[in-house]
Amino acid sequence: MGHTRWRMRSGWWGRWGKQRSPMVTIEEVYSKLIREGIQRGYEVIAEFCVSSRAQDFNKKIDIVWVQRRAARVDSNVGSLRQWEVKAAFEIEGYNVPMDRIAMHKAQFDRLIADHTDKFPFYVVLYTRADHRTDPDWGDGDPRREDILFRRKSRSSPAESFHVVDGRALDEVIQP
Repeated sequence: MGHTRWRMRSGWWGRWGKQRSPMVTIEEVYSKLIREGIQRGYEVIAEFCVSSRAQDFNKKIDIVWVQRRAARVDSNVGSLRQWEVKAAFEIEGYNVPMDRIAMHKAQFDRLIADHTDKFPFYVVLYTRADHRTDPDWGDGDPRREDILFRRKSRSSPAESFHVVDGRALDEVIQP
């Protein structure tokens, strides 16, 4: 028999009827970010491609909230000539390797240094993965909260780079 779960207001219920902590899937994170961006009046683009000024790397950002510029900004490179990024989001599993978070941060820092616009950049961590071969990924991991805490500690409140728990996305993207 396949894995079955039902989403309840009070949490997630597994096939054995045990209550689990509230979880969030990659699909729910994407859906929330798309809906929220549109409600705020932004264009929402998936796999938005940006380049460094030297064009030595391209980054495809999972989701961006953007506004079309009234006039082209020729001092920017590629897509950023035409679009002004209001927020950028990379979406990763809660146990993403720390070096991948460091890579996202280094690329983001480079893009901010290379372009005229400053915008917040979020790495949003999902905790439930129905798309993976293990239907219980994230549910049974007793280290999940500790792993999430360590990844979120990569954020710097003084900077515009944030690693966030997808279960708390509403708190993070408040207007």
